[in-house]
Amino acid sequence: MQAKRPFRCSNCGKLLGFIKGFAEIKCPRCQNYNVIDTSKK
Repeated sequence: MQAKRPFRCSNCGKLLGFIKGFAEIKCPRCQNYNVIDTSKK
């Protein structure tokens, strides 16, 4: 079982949340799209 990992914007470093699995999040600060997939490790 995987724990939730902190997910930060790759552009400005703002904490976007704690993610488990796949997520595509738009940063509210810099409008950058961030993609993470924690199932691959």
